[in-house]
Amino acid sequence: MSKFFITILLGVCLAIAAFATYRYYSKDMQLAEFIVKYDKFQADAVKVTKWADSLAIEAAKKDSVIATQEIVVDRLKKNDVVIAVTNKKLMSKADSLKAAAKLIGDKDSLITNQSETIEVLTTVVTNDSIRFIAKDSIITLRDRQLDMAKASAELYRKRGDSLQMVINMRPIAPVASTKILGIIPLPSRTTSFILGIAAGAFVATKL
Repeated sequence: MSKFFITILLGVCLAIAAFATYRYYSKDMQLAEFIVKYDKFQADAVKVTKWADSLAIEAAKKDSVIATQEIVVDRLKKNDVVIAVTNKKLMSKADSLKAAAKLIGDKDSLITNQSETIEVLTTVVTNDSIRFIAKDSIITLRDRQLDMAKASAELYRKRGDSLQMVINMRPIAPVASTKILGIIPLPSRTTSFILGIAAGAFVATKL
């Protein structure tokens, strides 16, 4: 085997050994950098996740308040229906008393009739006031519910954005090529070491 061929072969072995050593060193550096980034990612992820969970808790509290207010609104609506029915009956009674008053000739009986009519109509007015207050309360509660629903939705949005941010922060693990020029398989660390020793020993015998 000619010295030229041996020299070429030796050069190739040294180049492969050097390239492999560089690739493994580079991979080790990339891995070390990835570990640092991943540790930071984990620490940040814990903080953001805790914050996101606190937003979810706050939103859940608002949802609970909205549900409680809805119960109050339903109760007010039912009471309004009852009062409306009662007032309808009272107005019917008042109309009957007014009609009867036209037929009463006795003065004392007429006064009694009028007093009862006034009492009925006073009750109707009182009930109407109660209904008005109830309706105003319903409007107020609805406004509060709307504000809380918006706040709750915003909290959930922020929570979703923060969790998405955690996902986006995740570092990508390094992927080292296992081939030289995309064709020749990259030798292992042991093989690279042996190639380097063999090439060095050969050079030493020629010096």
